[in-house]
Amino acid sequence: MDDIQIILKNAASLIVASLDNRPRLKSVLSDCLHGKKLQLNLLLNAYDNGCVTIIQNSDSTSDKELFIQRLVQSLTSDYGITAQAAIWTIETWSLIIESASPITSSSSDTNLSSSSNINLALTQYESFLKLTLKESTVKNYLSEINKFIKHENIVFVKDIDSDKVNDYIENGVDGYINSMTSLKRRRSIFIRFLEFLADSGLLQPSLCKDYIKDKDAEEQLRQEEEERLKREEEERLKREEE
Repeated sequence: MDDIQIILKNAASLIVASLDNRPRLKSVLSDCLHGKKLQLNLLLNAYDNGCVTIIQNSDSTSDKELFIQRLVQSLTSDYGITAQAAIWTIETWSLIIESASPITSSSSDTNLSSSSNINLALTQYESFLKLTLKESTVKNYLSEINKFIKHENIVFVKDIDSDKVNDYIENGVDGYINSMTSLKRRRSIFIRFLEFLADSGLLQPSLCKDYIKDKDAEEQLRQEEEERLKREEEERLKREEE
């Protein structure tokens, strides 16, 4: 087992929970692989090829060697990759699926059962961050998230409100932001956290629609800054006219 496989094994539950949504799966794998595009493409090729579904539905009593050989042939034939790369891909997906365990999620229309609190989500998120980030970075991220949670007295994940999140992203706990950089950083941290909640089933994706944007964060910030300057200019002209 190589270093990449160890990371993916530790994130197996989250990866498997994302198999029904390719963009979400790509995002989770990208976070785990941290810029390793070759391995990312290999894993996504196997997903697109249907190998992952076959592995999930495979019979544990079947001939494993023959089973792997067939999937390897499928990948080498469809994508022109080497047999060695195909073997790594199939073995890695097999490891991920075998290592996955259910992530606590909602059992009804609510986000979390009444006995589960926000600490569960934070604990799982911390474990996920530690797969790819330095300890100091993880602490900074969690500190920022905890400030918001404490400020809004959030106990349950289902209590997270999009308006409150947006307000904090834009204004901070003290209602003050001194630079676009801090705004961009705050937005990025929250979006990552909320995406994790949605991906893992801890928060319904529909509740994230107001603050998980399709646009690139930097482009969104640029547009917001342009709109702010436009409003200021309109207000200035209005005052001059008066």
